[in-house]
Amino acid sequence: VKAFSIGFHEQEYSELQYARAAARRCGVELYTEVISGNVLDMMPDLVAHYGEPFGDSSALATWYVARLARPQVPMVLSGDGGDEAFGGYDSYARWMETAPPTGVVRQLVSASGTALRPGAGRGRRLPQKGRLPELGEWQKCIVYMNDESRRMLWRPEYGELVDQPCELFEGAARRAPTEDWLAYAQYMDYQTYLPCDILVKVDVASMFHGLEVRTPLVDLRVVELAASLPVRQRSRGTLLSRRIGKYVLKQILAKDFPRSFITRRKGGFAIPRAVWFQPGQPGRRLLEDVLLDPKSRLCNWFNKDTIHGHIAAHQGRWDNSGVLWLLFVLGLWLNQNSDVSFA
Repeated sequence: VKAFSIGFHEQEYSELQYARAAARRCGVELYTEVISGNVLDMMPDLVAHYGEPFGDSSALATWYVARLARPQVPMVLSGDGGDEAFGGYDSYARWMETAPPTGVVRQLVSASGTALRPGAGRGRRLPQKGRLPELGEWQKCIVYMNDESRRMLWRPEYGELVDQPCELFEGAARRAPTEDWLAYAQYMDYQTYLPCDILVKVDVASMFHGLEVRTPLVDLRVVELAASLPVRQRSRGTLLSRRIGKYVLKQILAKDFPRSFITRRKGGFAIPRAVWFQPGQPGRRLLEDVLLDPKSRLCNWFNKDTIHGHIAAHQGRWDNSGVLWLLFVLGLWLNQNSDVSFA
């Protein structure tokens, strides 16, 4: 059995040490590659291959790990779908902070007032018992920009687009379960994020290299089993402690791996875009070339001064790379598709 993993020179983004530990424990042959910031030079080709302004920055990492694997094997397995099935995303932890408290947690909150509220001291209100999940609240947990920031970005004549609902999200929200708040979020991701982002990202990036990727964790029987689990087997935690996603899987893994391996901070498949877009970095110069080009078609729809502001805001410890990446990809895509317009 062969496994494949990429890492980065920026150690805080690289999980190669954990990949190596897992490979040793499982007895598999591990192939690795370390990539750096100059990889952004291939972004125009990747954007063109997707054929749409695909904004998930982990597409870049997926492209590289698929390139690493293809000379060795024609097909690989991935773990996509595991977070949706077993409640692993950080967005679920944020979402569950807004859920009505239950059981002993509700009793503790009632007894101690505001002291145990999520985000106490930050002006957040404790959710009321019996309140149903709402689409608008869920979207606040997953967006890069709030409505006010989006209005500032769009030129005034397009400001009404901010208030336009997304039919895909609206339809999913009407069908989503409301009694179980975690199940609501998982269902929303099953209907939106997984099919429209995760699976598309992997399929396009892998087929660029002629590699087939299969996803056993989206098998219907696995999904049905995961859906039958009580909340505490999917995600465990209270207002008093950090929430642990994919709880039942981590309990199984704990038989063979140390706690430090299992409970480490979730990394996802993130690239060091926050570092690459810092002033003075090659990635920052490439970003500015795309976004600040006088001929950039982004300014046909977006406020040029606001774009400048988003670039200037990304420095030091302030991470604005999520917004900048979306603008970067959209700018590249618009440059490649001069016939696109909002008529």
